[in-house]
Amino acid sequence: MCNIEIKEETIDIKEEELMYVEPFVSNLEGNESAQEISENPEIEIGNFIEGNNEEKDKICKKFLCPFCHFGTNRNNDYKRHLKIHSGEKQFKCPQCDYASNDKGNLSKHILIHSENKVFKCSACDYACNHRGNLLRHLLTHSKTKILKCSQCEYSCNRKESLTQHMFTHSKTKLFKCSECEYSCILKHRLIEHMLKHSGVKLFKCSECEYSCNLKYSLTHHMLTHSKIKLFKCTDCDFACNKNSDLKVHLLKHKNIKLFQCPDCSYACNKRNSLKKHALVHLTTKLFKCSECEYECNFKSRLKIHLLKHKNVKLFKCNSCDFGCNRKDSLERHLFTHSETKKFNCS
Repeated sequence: MCNIEIKEETIDIKEEELMYVEPFVSNLEGNESAQEISENPEIEIGNFIEGNNEEKDKICKKFLCPFCHFGTNRNNDYKRHLKIHSGEKQFKCPQCDYASNDKGNLSKHILIHSENKVFKCSACDYACNHRGNLLRHLLTHSKTKILKCSQCEYSCNRKESLTQHMFTHSKTKLFKCSECEYSCILKHRLIEHMLKHSGVKLFKCSECEYSCNLKYSLTHHMLTHSKIKLFKCTDCDFACNKNSDLKVHLLKHKNIKLFQCPDCSYACNKRNSLKKHALVHLTTKLFKCSECEYECNFKSRLKIHLLKHKNVKLFKCNSCDFGCNRKDSLERHLFTHSETKKFNCS
């Protein structure tokens, strides 16, 4: 059992004092590596992420890993690194399944299980146990973006974020699913995707039947059960809990469409919406019903269709016997019980 003494420390940093975090990101501004990958989206992942450039290769390392490009002059670092390839996890958390090769990492992890937060943001309710996390969070309160993409309007304050973003401009997909045609540029995305094939849901909502495999997805979902809306539109009554949703909504007031279908006049502001729409033009149907001849290109629609064979109705009207399996269908039905008419003849 690991006992860690936590001393609460509050860092009060006002918005005008965000210069406090400048030393944390000063090394990013004008960084040649960041500029290099911004100008060359096709740059090899090994050369940028692992840092295997020609200058570093000239540096003599006493201990070289036989499995990867890692090199060091310290024997202890070399031994600790080799444990990564062995799969051995010497240090284990007594409260969850977390395990690590480094004792320091375990000490940091155990802070997650503590209700006390050492570092607190003075601008919002954010709190954490790592100073570096607080410094990165404070950048979200600043409108300054140090790193910018040369291919689009994307900008950020973290070099690794820009690195990951630049791969979106590349046609190369480093990681591919062995079960389907899915491919991606990030390893953790593939791991998340593979959970879909397992049928396992790691996180479940305590208010409804919603379940997912990502903690932040559950966090966002829980906001749907709350009447509080974090982000509000200044031009209309629209309100939401995700900043990205608000940004997409604001485009409606400007009549801007970021994504255009090459096969028809359809246009939208979400990449995923365009991907879903593209399935309409497919002659092949990806999902087929085992009970009848119904087929479609959306897994969610197949699930709703299968309920017809079970005579299950997920949504029911409180005023009559009407029942359906789609929330929007119930919402349209409820207007039949309302004296208010949305459309009037002119």
